[in-house]
Amino acid sequence: MTAKDIKFNLEYYPAKIAEYKQHWGQIDSVETPDNYTVVIKLKTPNVNFLTNLLVMRAIPEHIFKDVSDPKTFNDMNATIGSGPYRFVGFDKDAGILTFKAYDNYWGGKPSVDTIKIRIFKNQDTMIMALQKGEIDTTYMYSKGIDYYYVPKLLQDNDIGISIMNSTGVTALFFNTDRPVLNNATFRRAISYAIDYNELNNLFTAGYGEPGTRGFLPTSSYNYEDKGLLAQDVNQSKKLLDSIGMIDKDGDGFREAPDGKKFQLELLTRTDIADYPRISDMVKKYLNAVGIDVRIKLVDKTTFQKVANTEKTHDMLISSTTPWGMMTWCGYGSCYFDSRNIGYTVTKDPAYTSIVDRIFNTTDVAAQKQLAYEMQDYYASEMPAIAFYTSNVIQPYNKKYEGWTYDPMYGILSYGTFFNLHEA
Repeated sequence: MTAKDIKFNLEYYPAKIAEYKQHWGQIDSVETPDNYTVVIKLKTPNVNFLTNLLVMRAIPEHIFKDVSDPKTFNDMNATIGSGPYRFVGFDKDAGILTFKAYDNYWGGKPSVDTIKIRIFKNQDTMIMALQKGEIDTTYMYSKGIDYYYVPKLLQDNDIGISIMNSTGVTALFFNTDRPVLNNATFRRAISYAIDYNELNNLFTAGYGEPGTRGFLPTSSYNYEDKGLLAQDVNQSKKLLDSIGMIDKDGDGFREAPDGKKFQLELLTRTDIADYPRISDMVKKYLNAVGIDVRIKLVDKTTFQKVANTEKTHDMLISSTTPWGMMTWCGYGSCYFDSRNIGYTVTKDPAYTSIVDRIFNTTDVAAQKQLAYEMQDYYASEMPAIAFYTSNVIQPYNKKYEGWTYDPMYGILSYGTFFNLHEA
């Protein structure tokens, strides 16, 4: 791999995949004065740009330069990488990918010689395989296993469990570019309708914490305490009354401020088991204050099309990832700013000004004050409501020591690859 391959990546990915255009849209030019040096020039200053590069998965130019759609490129050459392992094969019937340590890797040969990654359709079968000793650990991107497996695993002397704080949240995102939803008083009213303790108990069972008013979890970098969110049904109803949302026809649901029928659509992925259950709870809470809700269940592909590209949703439920909370200018900004993923389609100059000032500020103390200002915005404007934060629950086979959890890559990290050994 040479500097020219990195230049190719930085230009190829944004041209082919929308998410990369969002993450790297500030690149003005890329130069490679030699095989070991890459010079990236940005259109505007961005102190967080190196974090945005963490998502790169380097691919070789000589293979991909003629590939028009990398998502559908299934040639064996697509497996060529530059890391400490080489791809050996994929047993489609068994659902097992095999990787073998690369002897000539520049960072040295990993301590783990062979890795077999087995794909499961659901967590139940994965946990059963762990208990039977068929696998040594579990992996789910940006999260650990669900809490309800813990009591059973704690009874197994061969399995250890690590509990880590997470900087991701499960939240309700409003499309602030739509009528009524663009009213901050309405969004605050909805925030008071939610029972956060109930959601936290149901979906984390003590392995998490209720959402904060400033959206960021308490373990976040530059966190400022804005208080925890709390249910107040009477306050929710008062705020809805104050903007003219009244049940005029007596059907139990409030009309919009203009007197027309009002129903919110809640976009929900079906591939994550908790989301439909959370959606039912949200519908119950909002119905109780007179807001009609229709749940729209979709698969992951449809969800991404609607939420990331079309922006035709009213509300959606999603969990943020640790990297997602770090990217763009940090502090969850990629999920809000319409110039990035922008689930909330936020175009408010008051918000984008904070983002741009964070990009341009190199002073640590000034960065911290801007982080506080951003959390003030989240707390007052409520473009999204943080339901809860779940701890990362990571089980592993105690036969081995050296398991290393990385907030970006999970347990399948360089620390694990190079440090794992028999206990």
